[in-house]
Amino acid sequence: MGPAIRGAKSRADLIVRIELFAEAAADALAQAEAMSMSDVDFSDFRRDLRKAAKEQPEAWIEKFNERFGDIAMPYKMLIASMVAWQFRCPWGCAFIRLQETGFPPRKDRKKKRQYLAGIIDGEGHICRSTHTKWGGALIP
Repeated sequence: MGPAIRGAKSRADLIVRIELFAEAAADALAQAEAMSMSDVDFSDFRRDLRKAAKEQPEAWIEKFNERFGDIAMPYKMLIASMVAWQFRCPWGCAFIRLQETGFPPRKDRKKKRQYLAGIIDGEGHICRSTHTKWGGALIP
């Protein structure tokens, strides 16, 4: 999705491009639609998006994430990336498995490892199973 949002020329163009990924990026679409951007604001967004690729102070990152975080990295895409990296599987496989088992609640920090539950079988392999939501193995 990165090249798609970097190539947007206006807020309307950004929304059209995000809609291509609507299933995986519903939060990005909601944030883009909610923003009331003038041309100046949109140019700030494009500048900050390029700037975010480089190392920045933590305060700047927090401000960027508040304004544009869901557009830069939608939640479902982030979780699928983490699962794909953890299990060294294709991103699409991880996303499909998360769709089957349900994505973890977004704000629940106490259950930060539960995004892995139900995604793998008892031997640690990504699996397609009939486990209930959050069933299966929980990896520490």
